[in-house]
Amino acid sequence: MPVGLSLGLTTLDLSHYPQVFTRAITQFTKQFTIEANSTYWVNSTVTVPFAPYMVITASYNASNPYVVPWFTNVTVPIDPVANVSLQTVFGSLLSGKAVPVTLKVMSNVLPSQSHYVFINIYDNTTSKYVLTLLTQLQPVMYITKYVTLENSKILGVIPEPAEYHTLTLVLTGVSIPYESALRVLVVSNSFLVFFLLFLGILILVAVTAGVVSGATHAIYNVAHRYVRRVSGDSPRKYVREVRGQGWGGHYVRRAGEDRDRKRYVRKE
Repeated sequence: MPVGLSLGLTTLDLSHYPQVFTRAITQFTKQFTIEANSTYWVNSTVTVPFAPYMVITASYNASNPYVVPWFTNVTVPIDPVANVSLQTVFGSLLSGKAVPVTLKVMSNVLPSQSHYVFINIYDNTTSKYVLTLLTQLQPVMYITKYVTLENSKILGVIPEPAEYHTLTLVLTGVSIPYESALRVLVVSNSFLVFFLLFLGILILVAVTAGVVSGATHAIYNVAHRYVRRVSGDSPRKYVREVRGQGWGGHYVRRAGEDRDRKRYVRKE
């Protein structure tokens, strides 16, 4: 017996919430001949907008007056789905400085459903979460939060002067978790401060070392008097040199001979 089958699919469209529209997704009509105790399958693939449910309407009729027309509709709920996108356009960020970040969340969840999700921003470069947020879903919503990115530190002290951070934006708590990634350049102005401080410390250490070395050398010279060693054949082991007149002077180094310390020994 020949009959005509009609299928229709309609949903709500929440993409312009709070305005809500009803959209006809597809309309399907097919003529075929049925036989007793037979099953017929109709397959179709459709793309559904953000909607909490869809309504399938089906009917058939025949030219035979003895065939009773049939009509039905079925409401099919759709599991919660959502996505999140970054609305803020980043240039170069300053390490350690909080910056506002605006997120746009779209879902098929009505406020009356009271469905909550987690939104996280994970910094893969430093292995830290820079944002963790629990929020109630709505069809369209904008969220602004402050986040702080910090560069890695050299030797655990000095921040990198410039570093690219790979951020992962994750939304969980829905039937299909949503994830996206982006790269951000973060610069550090404290690197110059640490560099100048480090350079100043090096200069201070060098100057201090020079002063200490000079003072130690002067003290050593005052505490030790040296004379020139003479040949073993000499009847005297040391050559005595005096300052001023007479022999009442000290044993001292000869002028011009203090470059070669090996030639001198301490006077007992």
